[in-house]
Amino acid sequence: MHGMRKEHQELLQTNHVTLAKQLVGEELLQHLLEENIITEEMLQVIE
Repeated sequence: MHGMRKEHQELLQTNHVTLAKQLVGEELLQHLLEENIITEEMLQVIE
């Protein structure tokens, strides 16, 4: 079994915040808000 290349690990570590922000869609955030899983304040911090 082969692992991830070191350069790819470093790229993911460097860009993980940007990647996470791109993965969290507006639909998901609205759903979490409607279900009272997150608050308006939490939503503002996330955005």
